[in-house]
Amino acid sequence: MKNINICTLNAASAQKDAVLLDRMLRKYDPQTFSADFGDTDALIEAVKNCAQTGRIVVVAAPLEGFLKAKVSLLKFFSSKVSKNREIIAAMGENAPESEKERDFHCAMPENSKAFVSADGLYSPFVKEHNGAIVMLMPLDGERIAAAFNGGAEAFFSNVFSVGVQAPSVAAVPPAPPKTEKSKVKPGVIAAIVIAAAAFVSLFALVAGIGVYVYFQNAPKAEDAEKLNNAATIIDYNLSGVVDSDIRNSYPDVDFPDGMLAKYAPLYAMNNDLRGYISIPMFEMNLPVVQADENSYYLDKDIYGNKSKYGTPFFDYRMTDFENLHKNTVIYGHNAKNDDFIFGMLENYRTTDGFIKAPVIECNTIYGDHKWFVYAVFITNSKPGDDNGYFLPYNFIDVSDSRFEEYIEEIDKRKLYTTGVDINSSDKILTLSTECYDFNDARLVVVARLQREGESEIIDTSKAYENPNPKYPQKWYDVNKKSNPYADDTRW
Repeated sequence: MKNINICTLNAASAQKDAVLLDRMLRKYDPQTFSADFGDTDALIEAVKNCAQTGRIVVVAAPLEGFLKAKVSLLKFFSSKVSKNREIIAAMGENAPESEKERDFHCAMPENSKAFVSADGLYSPFVKEHNGAIVMLMPLDGERIAAAFNGGAEAFFSNVFSVGVQAPSVAAVPPAPPKTEKSKVKPGVIAAIVIAAAAFVSLFALVAGIGVYVYFQNAPKAEDAEKLNNAATIIDYNLSGVVDSDIRNSYPDVDFPDGMLAKYAPLYAMNNDLRGYISIPMFEMNLPVVQADENSYYLDKDIYGNKSKYGTPFFDYRMTDFENLHKNTVIYGHNAKNDDFIFGMLENYRTTDGFIKAPVIECNTIYGDHKWFVYAVFITNSKPGDDNGYFLPYNFIDVSDSRFEEYIEEIDKRKLYTTGVDINSSDKILTLSTECYDFNDARLVVVARLQREGESEIIDTSKAYENPNPKYPQKWYDVNKKSNPYADDTRW
């Protein structure tokens, strides 16, 4: 069980629906890749490659590409195909008008096992092929959640008559595997179902297979595990705002008016919840809290327990989470010897990191927001490290004219230009974490709020390095360089 690994293929364009799968599969250190589900030969080649390295291959196809992926797998298996009667019966009135499409939905390869969906459409299946287990499932959270409505263990017990120990929503998956700070797994997926990891457990038990270990001796930081798992408690099946039904389900919880319903389960667990931050390509999916002062969550997890990793938190001075302040400020830890919590922000030191993840999703409990990375810089947390000066990058509100001056200041400091524009009427997100360029240094990521009607597509080709960024005096001292900005004006 401990040395289980899977190889996962997913469509890069469908990460929005992949919110839970990566979290639950992370326990098994999955090797994940993106695949072109519209290209039969490319998909087959990707499956072959995965079958060589990971004995369990999960092909997670978006609904619009599910049947195409299924046809590709049928070609890959080169086995007899028959119509599954249970799927035909389940489709009933939901059956597509096209006979060809109906046939594709109920077609199953010989000696496969089908998991029939409620309406018969997009039913997952598994098949053993040359010693590997290949699975096809729809990359759609609602469909998979419906399939496992009674829980993963009950589902597998019914299908296979074998009890399976599967993680639940409240289970604690291990933290992400230890990698170098700059390493980002290609085509990282977020997730779709709680029970995906149970597939892995099942096949290890039933088939007795040995599986390839992608990350050897990956550290398991229990404190970070708990925080990572908290994100899975967000219920994406709940839409709109908290209503009377939700309030009746949690009679002891005083939900704020206008709060998004999906955050209700996590808010019920901790009323300090104020939002959620996600950077899928950096494997960051974290709840964000707020206390009466900024030190409280430095050493406490979201459950209130002692933790060296703490919990990401909004600045205590923030009060407007509905309309947002000029500057939304979040702090999070970056431990020196691992990349948990805000550690993966280190990727933003280079244009390569920006190109991988130019957009940050940072929501409040009242609304979902996208932010475009504008600047990344290194600064000090103690005035003594910059000739008695501390750049107040963690301001909450300033006038438009002061804001323009601030942008001019960070333009000097940013490690590279991203090509994202900004003006005095924009609002920004500031992520602050430790870095180790010198003692008590800070890595700061600044992103601009997406404007109404603005596309999420960022032209990353405009990014280029700053040949001479402005650093605190301490940085020049440590690197034994003269400070060309020693007499520069201070914001």
